[in-house]
Amino acid sequence: MYSFNGNNSVLGAACGKPFPVSAIAILDGGKSDVLNLKAN
Repeated sequence: MYSFNGNNSVLGAACGKPFPVSAIAILDGGKSDVLNLKAN
């Protein structure tokens, strides 16, 4: 699990959404290294 330090509006914007987002799930990391982020 990775904790985002911003609020849900900022997380929504980071995901490209015009609304607040509470949680996201990475179903396929593809070629990115997003799954290698710091674990809590």
